[in-house]
Amino acid sequence: MLRRLKILVGLLVVFIAGAAVGGVAVARGVQKKVAEKADSSKWEPSTMAWLRKDLGLTAEQEEKVRPIVHESMEEMKSFRDRVEAERKTITWGMMVRVSEELTPGQREKLRGVTERGKRVSATNR
Repeated sequence: MLRRLKILVGLLVVFIAGAAVGGVAVARGVQKKVAEKADSSKWEPSTMAWLRKDLGLTAEQEEKVRPIVHESMEEMKSFRDRVEAERKTITWGMMVRVSEELTPGQREKLRGVTERGKRVSATNR
């Protein structure tokens, strides 16, 4: 009876460890994929590859399509940058308004949290 319990506990530990390792691996894989999609330097080549492959573009068509794709990707980058700047402005305004309602101690905690967030954000770029 005790032997069966030990085997069961051992299997349970192995299962939990496998689930934890698998979860971390999946999370890292997803994070990598998201980072790749966000890398604007890859947008144009990947779009051209997609169009070439799925539509079977001729060399002549590719020459005509490439500047269109380039221009569109530049517009997308600009749009992304404007949205990011506006997001930061909105977030900053929220933090200022929230801090007006906080005690001095809470304001200090808020400063610490926002500084940590800036450092994490900078390392994820």
